[in-house]
Amino acid sequence: MNLEKTLFDYHWDQSGQGYFLTASDANDLVVRPKNDADEAAPNANGIMART
Repeated sequence: MNLEKTLFDYHWDQSGQGYFLTASDANDLVVRPKNDADEAAPNANGIMART
Protein backbone atom coordinates (compact mmCIF):
# COMPACT_ATOMS: atom_id res chain seq x y z
CA MET A 1 0.00 0.00 0.00
CA ASN A 2 1.17 3.53 -0.76
CA LEU A 3 2.49 5.33 2.36
CA GLU A 4 0.95 8.66 1.40
CA LYS A 5 -2.49 7.06 0.91
CA THR A 6 -2.19 5.22 4.24
CA LEU A 7 -1.29 8.43 6.08
CA PHE A 8 -4.15 10.28 4.40
CA ASP A 9 -6.65 7.51 5.20
CA TYR A 10 -5.68 7.10 8.87
CA HIS A 11 -4.17 10.42 9.98
CA TRP A 12 -5.85 13.20 7.96
CA ASP A 13 -8.20 15.53 9.87
CA GLN A 14 -11.45 15.44 7.89
CA SER A 15 -12.06 19.12 8.72
CA GLY A 16 -9.08 19.86 6.46
CA GLN A 17 -6.79 21.11 9.20
CA GLY A 18 -3.78 18.81 8.79
CA TYR A 19 -2.70 15.44 10.13
CA PHE A 20 -3.19 13.82 13.53
CA LEU A 21 -0.21 12.23 15.29
CA THR A 22 -2.21 9.04 15.92
CA ALA A 23 -4.18 6.87 13.49
CA SER A 24 -7.96 6.91 13.34
CA ASP A 25 -8.08 3.24 14.35
CA ALA A 26 -5.96 3.70 17.52
CA ASN A 27 -7.58 2.24 20.64
CA ASP A 28 -8.24 3.83 24.04
CA LEU A 29 -7.54 7.48 23.18
CA VAL A 30 -9.35 10.28 24.98
CA VAL A 31 -8.25 12.74 22.29
CA ARG A 32 -6.23 12.44 19.10
CA PRO A 33 -3.24 14.77 19.39
CA LYS A 34 -2.44 17.15 16.57
CA ASN A 35 0.33 19.70 16.88
CA ASP A 36 1.50 22.44 14.55
CA ALA A 37 5.00 22.67 16.02
CA ASP A 38 7.87 20.21 16.36
CA GLU A 39 8.60 18.99 19.87
CA ALA A 40 10.44 15.85 21.04
CA ALA A 41 8.67 13.99 18.24
CA PRO A 42 8.36 15.71 14.84
CA ASN A 43 4.82 16.85 14.09
CA ALA A 44 2.90 14.92 11.45
CA ASN A 45 2.22 18.00 9.32
CA GLY A 46 5.91 18.80 8.98
CA ILE A 47 6.69 15.23 7.99
CA MET A 48 3.96 15.20 5.33
CA ALA A 49 5.17 18.53 3.91
CA ARG A 50 8.49 16.84 3.12
CA THR A 51 6.81 13.87 1.41
